[in-house]
Amino acid sequence: MAETLIRLKDGWQQLAVEKGLLDAAELAVAREQAQARHADLAAELIQAGKLTEERLAQLKAEAAGVVYMDVLDYQVDAKVLELVPEHVASKHTVLPLFRVDKSLTLALVDPWNVIAMDEARLCAKLSVIQPVVGTGSAIRKAIERLYGHKLVQDAAE
Repeated sequence: MAETLIRLKDGWQQLAVEKGLLDAAELAVAREQAQARHADLAAELIQAGKLTEERLAQLKAEAAGVVYMDVLDYQVDAKVLELVPEHVASKHTVLPLFRVDKSLTLALVDPWNVIAMDEARLCAKLSVIQPVVGTGSAIRKAIERLYGHKLVQDAAE
């Protein structure tokens, strides 16, 4: 089971090679460099200019079989924001987007981050989390904008 999850989690790398965004040699070199620096491979590829953050998020979404979504300007209902506290959203770089019955759609950087999904599910007291993938920078900016706006709104009330 864990081996299958790891293979799925690394699926974005295979997709990058298949789509011609990276060649296998570039990927191997980047892996070695990331391991030597104890760094994240994705961050290494972005920093080296081999992939953009948006393209990486799209690859991860495709590999995980979920939707990629640009959440930067997404408008979230205040009641949905209340389901996941700001400290949880910031800690895991996740953003609750909308609720349908007992299901919460959650934007996150890593669609395999079961800890983040479980914590959001427990906070929201809902039974299902539907993940979508967004870029880390867009999710962080949306958290600042939306939760900051909520604080101002709460203070005004």
